[in-house]
Amino acid sequence: MIYFAIFALIIPAIMVAGGICMLKHPPKKINGLIGYRTVRSMKNKDTWQFAHAACGRLWVKYGLGLLLICAAVCVAAIWLGEDVRARVLIGLIGVQMMGLLFPIFEVERQLKDTFDEDGERK
Repeated sequence: MIYFAIFALIIPAIMVAGGICMLKHPPKKINGLIGYRTVRSMKNKDTWQFAHAACGRLWVKYGLGLLLICAAVCVAAIWLGEDVRARVLIGLIGVQMMGLLFPIFEVERQLKDTFDEDGERK
């Protein structure tokens, strides 16, 4: 049961920690290795900083929500059999992956609404 809880809670915990890092310590320079890297976010320093702040806020928000949901599922899973718990864990991980990816669409929408095609604020 302890492994179930660890695996169920690790992705949301990483999202919260990663979101806080993006908010407090975003990469200083635009680079192709570390950070929120899309064509739109890498236009200039302003889009780079905006994207990290927006993604950081969303990752903290989604991560905390997923942490609460997964903690509740962990408590409920105490009464489930091993085979059912394994299926529940796979489902949770699928939901968590969506939680990791959904912020990309929102950040890209915010970038598009805030900046023009050249990366200048509207």
